[in-house]
Amino acid sequence: MPEPDSRLGVIPTNPVPQEYPKDSYNVSGLVVMCQPRKVAAVIDALNILDGVEVHADNGKGKLVVTVEEEAGEHTMVDRINQINQLPGVLSASLVYNQMDAHEHSDHNLEITS
Repeated sequence: MPEPDSRLGVIPTNPVPQEYPKDSYNVSGLVVMCQPRKVAAVIDALNILDGVEVHADNGKGKLVVTVEEEAGEHTMVDRINQINQLPGVLSASLVYNQMDAHEHSDHNLEITS
């Protein structure tokens, strides 16, 4: 068992789930830093990628981007790595992530007649 840290308590040895729920929807927010003179080319390249949307550009090389992963896909890490490898990109930093597991149950069904 890991030793407790007086500031944090016990730090889990593996805080990341081993398996995605099969029907989960995943969205991540990134800050993408790019070379200022290549901003337009980076935005064009990002807009081509499935599930990627540019939301803001400060005009100095900082972009706010979301990456969406539909249920059943497991492409988030690959997509972020792909963004990091684009020409002109200096870094793509994950700043937000949310995963919603869509559970199907009878009480969620609406019956109309």
